[in-house]
Amino acid sequence: TCAHLIPCLRHYENLLIITNSVQFMIALSRMGIRCILTGGEYSEQNKMLTGRSTDRFLRTLNANIAFLACDGISEDGIVSVEDENTAEIVRIGFENSEKRIILSDHTKLGRKYTYVICHKDEADDILVI
Repeated sequence: TCAHLIPCLRHYENLLIITNSVQFMIALSRMGIRCILTGGEYSEQNKMLTGRSTDRFLRTLNANIAFLACDGISEDGIVSVEDENTAEIVRIGFENSEKRIILSDHTKLGRKYTYVICHKDEADDILVI
């Protein structure tokens, strides 16, 4: 879901993006946008870095805005994901940001997964595409 945001970023100047996604880092770099890529264990399936190293690194950073993807937003407002490693990364991003925006596509509405990120009311905004 976050991939839909990348083309929109080309219109902004002086951005510094923090990501654990190798795909996003490559796409952003090609657009001339500065990136910080987290460390961690590489997952070929998700093309991202995860694990304790990623978590520790992210805890040392603060962000102005965090765009956070999820796997589901339930009817009762629970924002969740299917993967434990992803859950911790998203929680850290949520905690260490001034503004928190949840990104979702319409197919994720009404779904609930194992690992809770937050309640939708804790976010500053929710963008559904």
